[in-house]
Amino acid sequence: MAEIKKVLITGATGYIGRQLLSRLSQTGIKVSGLTRDKRSAGQMSVDFPAVDFRIGDALDYDSMFKATRGVDIIYYLLHALESAPRHGADEAAEKDRLMAQNTVRAAKTNGAQRIIYLGGMYNPAEKLSLHLQSRREVEEIITRSKIPFTVFRASVIIGPGAAAFELLRAAIEKMPIIPLPSWRKTLIQPIASGDALTYLAKAQQKPETLNRCFDIGGPEIVSYAKLIKDYSRTKGLKRIFCPVPGQWRTLTAAVLQRIAPVNPNITFWLVESLLNNMTANPADTKELKTIYGFSPKPIFNQMLPNSQQPHNE
Repeated sequence: MAEIKKVLITGATGYIGRQLLSRLSQTGIKVSGLTRDKRSAGQMSVDFPAVDFRIGDALDYDSMFKATRGVDIIYYLLHALESAPRHGADEAAEKDRLMAQNTVRAAKTNGAQRIIYLGGMYNPAEKLSLHLQSRREVEEIITRSKIPFTVFRASVIIGPGAAAFELLRAAIEKMPIIPLPSWRKTLIQPIASGDALTYLAKAQQKPETLNRCFDIGGPEIVSYAKLIKDYSRTKGLKRIFCPVPGQWRTLTAAVLQRIAPVNPNITFWLVESLLNNMTANPADTKELKTIYGFSPKPIFNQMLPNSQQPHNE
């Protein structure tokens, strides 16, 4: 593979983006982060003095053309739908589409070597939520661009600060009685954030990941009910769980929006996806172990603060 001289992380102010900045800036690689304005760039520079922050908006091609100059690898972590209001889905999906198209076009013009994308795991046999539909469409724009790529599809990312984890934590720690609607049976394969970051950060060193898509998940497939109950036990909290008929996604979102420290719009779209099963392709799990030399740890080994330790090869 060609030598990697410069990496650009889009979505640098997000949960995964910030951790990836920290991880990569310690490797000796020149890292740039993309932000929309000078104010956020200045704030991020305080926390990441070794990172070069570039101003750019993926909705504007010219700014993305400037932001991607001299960049070898682009980490694509942008998702407009996650911050869109409930009734703005069509507009947000169009923004997701345009951001991906502008980034791909700019990357191609500037000769980028690869785009690494973190998307959502999905079952193509199911009717997908709007959130997962948008993520899949972005994936298709990237993989059909003729730019070398690596795509990772995650189910639920678990770790302090991750939106899904904060929703889980808030519900369990603040609700002594926890209703479990029909989505309690949905199967997912959560992955600890530290393991997801290892896949992302080291992909550029792994030629086997070039022009490939991988599902990334932890070692266990669980239902949402089991995830909630397991976390309750991990925290030593006695809770009453009440299975109830019906989906109740709108009510679930409304309750979580009041009690969780998560953007209400993000909360809505995460809850909107509760009926979609998200389990990894076993072949991907096996191949990733061969490529990376490790297997993800059980999420509860890394779920609590100060327990997330990155894998070292």
